[in-house]
Amino acid sequence: MPSEGMVHALKIIHTLLKTSGLLVDIHPMGEPPEIVVRSGRKTAHAGWLQESDDFVEYPQATLAIEQSIAEGWYAVEKQRDFIFITQAETVDMLRTFLEAQWKDAILPSGAMQLAQEYLASMGEGSKVQVLERVGIVGLRRN
Repeated sequence: MPSEGMVHALKIIHTLLKTSGLLVDIHPMGEPPEIVVRSGRKTAHAGWLQESDDFVEYPQATLAIEQSIAEGWYAVEKQRDFIFITQAETVDMLRTFLEAQWKDAILPSGAMQLAQEYLASMGEGSKVQVLERVGIVGLRRN
């Protein structure tokens, strides 16, 4: 959705919130998520997940929020970011999950091959993970 549509949605939400109501927005920061393999305290970098649209919607969402603040509809109450972890026991399980849930995800074959090698070398209990930085902001209705 283009940022204009997102701004329009934020305006509609503004009319639905009670006075001093709080809107919580959570969306990825738009950076390619890191693909790692972990076993205990060991972590091995395998590569970066990509998207077919190059993560374009996340900066658009941030811009829409900035525009709604500039319009005076909202004020930032609190803002943080965190790492959201998607984890699987095998590369195939990760691939299957992402194909079903993250339609525009691109798992680079080199990264998947490297993750498979790390899983094999790190042994039992190792997991492949996608680490995605996500922002969360509380927007107080003005």
